[in-house]
Amino acid sequence: SQVGVFLSLVTPRVNTWIDGELYLQKRWFSKAYDKRREKAGLPKARTFQTKPELGWQMIQRILHKGYPLTP
Repeated sequence: SQVGVFLSLVTPRVNTWIDGELYLQKRWFSKAYDKRREKAGLPKARTFQTKPELGWQMIQRILHKGYPLTP
């Protein structure tokens, strides 16, 4: 199965997806999974991140792009 972490904007008038990241379990970053990561096309710079860390990364990314935190 796959697990994603998503960032969306929800108001009484709007419900829209803004960003998302695939969550990968810590074992995916072990030496035993090197070939699987390569076959899946994961960037070599990608490291294990918890779901809250992925969420915070997405928030930082949209703030950098100038999205407001409130509608």
